[in-house]
Amino acid sequence: MTQNQARKQRVREDVAAREQTRKAAQKATPATTETANPFAEWVEAYYNEPVLFAADMLKFECLDYQKAPLMALADGDRRIAITSGHGTGKSTVVAIAMIWFLLTRYPCRVVATAPTLAQVDSVLMGAVRSFINQLPPALQDLLEVQRDRVFLKAAPDEAWMAARTARAENPEALAGIHAAHVLLLADEASGIHDTIFEHAIGSMSGHSAHTMLTSNPTRRTGFFYKVFNDPLASVDWRKFRFSCRDSDLVSAEFIKQVEDTYGADSNQVRVRVDGLFPTEDVDIFLSGTLVQDATTRDIQVEPAAPAVLGVDVARMGADRTAICLRREQVVEEIRSWAKKDLMQTTGLIVAYIQALPPEMRPVEVNVDAIGMGAGVADRLNEVFREKGWTITVNSVNVAEAATADDRAHRLKDELWLRAKDWLEQRDCRIPDETDFIDDLLAPGYEFASNGKIKIESKDDMKRRGKKSTDLADSFCLTFAGFGAGLLRGNRRSWNEPIKRNLKGVI
Repeated sequence: MTQNQARKQRVREDVAAREQTRKAAQKATPATTETANPFAEWVEAYYNEPVLFAADMLKFECLDYQKAPLMALADGDRRIAITSGHGTGKSTVVAIAMIWFLLTRYPCRVVATAPTLAQVDSVLMGAVRSFINQLPPALQDLLEVQRDRVFLKAAPDEAWMAARTARAENPEALAGIHAAHVLLLADEASGIHDTIFEHAIGSMSGHSAHTMLTSNPTRRTGFFYKVFNDPLASVDWRKFRFSCRDSDLVSAEFIKQVEDTYGADSNQVRVRVDGLFPTEDVDIFLSGTLVQDATTRDIQVEPAAPAVLGVDVARMGADRTAICLRREQVVEEIRSWAKKDLMQTTGLIVAYIQALPPEMRPVEVNVDAIGMGAGVADRLNEVFREKGWTITVNSVNVAEAATADDRAHRLKDELWLRAKDWLEQRDCRIPDETDFIDDLLAPGYEFASNGKIKIESKDDMKRRGKKSTDLADSFCLTFAGFGAGLLRGNRRSWNEPIKRNLKGVI
C-alpha cells in the first residue's frame, strides 16, 4: 500500500467511526429522516491539509516556515521538534495543530503541556480559544470549549483536547493517553523536566500517535536539547528552526536591539533571535529585552508610595555591599561600596537614609542575614530605636526554604522569581546603570531534582568568570516581605514585621 493509499484508508476509517457515533446518537434521539454524515466530505478535504484548514477555517495564513512542521504532521511524521527565536509564532503552530487534529481525527486525544500555568492557560489555550472563535458557526457548534479542555459535544469521551502543566512532581501530564489518534504537544519544551517525557513514551505506542515539541532553545541539557544534538536521541525526529531573521512577525528593530545590547555573537542572540542553542552551559534567568525595556518607561509613583530598602552585605573582600531603594513600581536608586566593616556598613546605611527626603525614607529594610548581614541587621535595629525611626528591619536568610512560591527551591530563588514577575508586569522602571543591568543578566538557573528553580550561586558564576551579583541581590531583597504576606493569607502591611517561623528570619 502506498503512502497516499494509506492516508485515504485512514480517512475512510475515521469517517466510518464518526458515522457510527452519529447513528448511536440517532438511536437515542430518533430523527424523522436519515441523512448522510454531513462532515464526511469536509473531513476528507482537510484531513491532510492543516495549512489549508488554517486559511479557510481559522482565517490565518501560515508563513512558509510555519507550514513545514504542520505538513510534516499531516504526512504522518510521528516526532516533530521546533527551535525558535522570540515572537516567530511557534505557539500559533501548536494551536492550529490542536484544533485541526481534533476536528479531522476520530476518535482522538490531544494533550498540550508547558512548564508554567501562564504558558498553558494564557498562551496555548488562549490561542486555541481565539482560533475557535474564528471557525464557521457550524464547526463552533460541534465543540464545547472550557478553560483547559475542548471536546466534541456529541462524543465528549471520544474526541477531546486538554492542557496540563508539566512539572517534575506531576510527571503524568503526558502519560496514559491512548486512542486511535493521539497528539502530544509540549510548548517551551526546553524547560520541561526529562521525567515528563519519560512518562510520555507509553502514550506513543499507537499507529497514529504523534509528538510535537516547540521551544526557545535556552538549555544545553535535557530531553529537548538531546533531540537536536544527541545522535541516538535524535533518531526519527523531524527538526525545524524558526529564526527571527526569516519571520515577518519580528521587527528588524528587535533584532538590532538584541545585537546591540549583547553583541552579534552572543548567546542571547543565538537563543532569542536565531533559535539556536547557547554555546555556554548556562541558562540565563532574565532576558535582556525584559530588563532593558524596564529602563526606558516613564513610570511615576504617588508621593505617598511606601519605600523599601534591600541590603546585600559583602561577605568577602572582592564583593560589594549594595543597597536598593524601591518604591512600588520604581527602583529609585542603587548604591554600593566595598571593603567596609560591620560598623562602617551600618553607618553608611544610616547616613543614606537620613539624607533622604522624608517621603522617600523606607518603612522597612530587608537585610541578607548570612555572614556579616546578621550583625548589620541587629545594629540597624538599635540605631533606628535610638533615633526614634519607625522603620522595620527584616533579617532575611536567603538559604532558607521558599515561603510561598512552589516554583522556587530556596528563598533566594523565590526572591529572584518575585523580581522577574515584577519586571514581567511591564509597568515598572529601573535605573539605566550598566553595573546593575549586568548583574541582573549574569546569573543562570537550573532545575533541582524536585523540579524547582535554582538560581546560579555566586561561586559558580565566579568560576565561569562572572562577578558577584550584589546590586541585583539587593534589588531582589526589596521583595522579601511579599512572600511573608502570602504566608499569612492576606496582603501584608508595609509596617508589619515579617513572620516566617524560620530560624534566623524575623
